[in-house]
Amino acid sequence: MKQTMLAAIDSKKIETILEAYTEQTCDGIRPLLSQWASNKSDLFQFFGNKLTLEREFSEHLPNDEILTLLRNLYGELFNLKILGTEYKGDFFYLLHTITAEELINNKCIEQREFIPSYKTGMKLSKFLRQQITDIPNFTIMNGKLKSSRELFDIKWSMFNQSLTFNGLMVISIDPLDYLTMSINKYDWESCHNLEDGCHKAGPLSYMLDSHSAIAFVLKDKTEFEYKGFSHTSKKWRQMVYINLESLVSIHCRQYASDNENAAKVARQLMADQFSKHFNISSDYTVSRNLEKARLLIEDYESNNYLSSHYSHMHYNDVLLTDNEISRIRMKQNETILTDYIMIIGNNVLCPVCGEHNIESSDELTCEYCKEESYTCSDCGCRVSADNMHSTEDSILCESCYNENYSYCEHCENVEHNDNGQYIESAGQWLCDHCINNNYTECEQCGELHNDDNITHVDGNAICESCLSDNYSYCDHCNEYFKNEDTEYYDGETLCISCYDEVIEAEENEESEEEELA
Repeated sequence: MKQTMLAAIDSKKIETILEAYTEQTCDGIRPLLSQWASNKSDLFQFFGNKLTLEREFSEHLPNDEILTLLRNLYGELFNLKILGTEYKGDFFYLLHTITAEELINNKCIEQREFIPSYKTGMKLSKFLRQQITDIPNFTIMNGKLKSSRELFDIKWSMFNQSLTFNGLMVISIDPLDYLTMSINKYDWESCHNLEDGCHKAGPLSYMLDSHSAIAFVLKDKTEFEYKGFSHTSKKWRQMVYINLESLVSIHCRQYASDNENAAKVARQLMADQFSKHFNISSDYTVSRNLEKARLLIEDYESNNYLSSHYSHMHYNDVLLTDNEISRIRMKQNETILTDYIMIIGNNVLCPVCGEHNIESSDELTCEYCKEESYTCSDCGCRVSADNMHSTEDSILCESCYNENYSYCEHCENVEHNDNGQYIESAGQWLCDHCINNNYTECEQCGELHNDDNITHVDGNAICESCLSDNYSYCDHCNEYFKNEDTEYYDGETLCISCYDEVIEAEENEESEEEELA
């Protein structure tokens, strides 16, 4: 069974993703995946010797719920003080006249005379977006500054997803889906994000227990690029804890927001699989009692859900929060539920060494491997701390540093070779910034020279060498002229104009002397 499970996963991609986020060579992947296969073998069999359960679906909310969601959305936007509509009261009256059909189709079906610009056929989202005051850098989401209209786009997208929800529901025990459980292109955040989540070790903790699965919705299987990897984007997600002994599953908090359509499909998919696997009726009951759900699970670290959630390797939504959960129980189940307790989470082997456990929820390596090595920004190879070179924004191996980077003698910074050049006149490699601010191209020879060694002659920049070889200094007017435009006369170098003046003056003097004689 273990070999079948290991053959079904993309172990190379798992390894590559973990190496990207730990920035170290992950020699501990094999024991980590072996532990996953051992602990998830019962769920693998329950899934029909597959990694996932899948079902296409399409649902939408009742009309009254759709309209309530719209008013809730605009109540939230009103509190943010970004509604800048010129229609004022008429605009808010419009919100109460929009129909569920218009919202579902995102289109104005019936024109409102009191708002002339809202025309039949116009996209509803476009019109509503125009009513938002455009404020740059209004808020921060996922570590990025968002304008008020970008915030509206995100909230409208989340709102729109909750109206007509369709796609592929997946319940998975695939290691890749644990690792990428928080990666999406819909701008919702999670503490289990491998990059910056305070429980970045949580996905591995869930991956290695015997009960945790991940339910999520894909709009389609189209992949998008994130951190150099191709991923399918999860439109909606929640943790599901599955107990095969008591025929129970607990469905936890929903991301990015509650969507009863999706939650219902996930519960039905689980119930149908219980029915198929155990050959029983698919009828089930739903309970939303959080305290009763807490009696059915324990955390592998402790059962003290009153302690700070930061002390836990993963963020257990049942024990650590008051968010609504749902528990399904198959009606044909005759067991006492508390006879079978689910242990959620597990000790996490360090993927780098595979020998020690991770001790901190916000780390992906053990203390022994922490910061042991780095990834070269240029070639991607691993480099030890002793053999690495660092620039202002890069970590480099010895080879890339020597081949692709140079030291600017002027500002003393290390820059990529593409961002500078060797200056013959200075006998130094200089960065573009220093060249642009301190060097000028000679109009005569075409080479770059330090501005201190440049003389401007008749609007042209001339270097010292070219000035010495091709130009002469007029002793009368104190300006430089091309050699062919000067004359040497009576011990002085003169430009043509000054020479003519001198000759004319001498001739006038001789003429005056002759007249006096």
